[in-house]
Amino acid sequence: MKTCNKCGVEKSLNEYGPSARSRGGKCQQCRACKALYAGVYRRANKKKVAAATKVWLEVNREKAYATNKAYREKNSEKIRLMQKTFRARNPEKVRASQKAWKAANPEKHREFQDRHRARKLNQLGNMPSDGYKVIYKLFGRACLKCKTTENMTIDHVIPLAMGGLHDINNLQPLCRSCNSSKGKKTVDYREEFR
Repeated sequence: MKTCNKCGVEKSLNEYGPSARSRGGKCQQCRACKALYAGVYRRANKKKVAAATKVWLEVNREKAYATNKAYREKNSEKIRLMQKTFRARNPEKVRASQKAWKAANPEKHREFQDRHRARKLNQLGNMPSDGYKVIYKLFGRACLKCKTTENMTIDHVIPLAMGGLHDINNLQPLCRSCNSSKGKKTVDYREEFR
């Protein structure tokens, strides 16, 4: 048993963290008092703590990534439940955040929608996470049919509705108008690039 020098309560040694500087190898304050003090300090020194955290993360990027990954894997259900609870309690906040993200990332949003649709149809092929960027890099940011650069979309050469895969080898850049006029037909405008 040991008495905490903050709250004055006698507690079991399990209630104290390790310390190399103290005689018994345990901290002078119990874990509860230490956590309380740390919280007060962090709130009073937000900028200082943020700057120190940023420096630590830059130096220990790999360690932080591994720790976060391990935590997410170990607590995936807990995290999912917390996210679900937050979304249920803050629908307006979530909607506003999603709307802002969609406006800032229209291509990424379209890519997520297409991947979701392909997954539902069980037609997800070999598609890297930056697949649409790769397509635009290969063919340029212009419609392969009419050569415009306005209202660009990514088209499935063989449409998903006709059994085509959401695969890097089944995509071509078309403007919204040409993509709509193509409809469910299988038309490959990539011929000049082969």
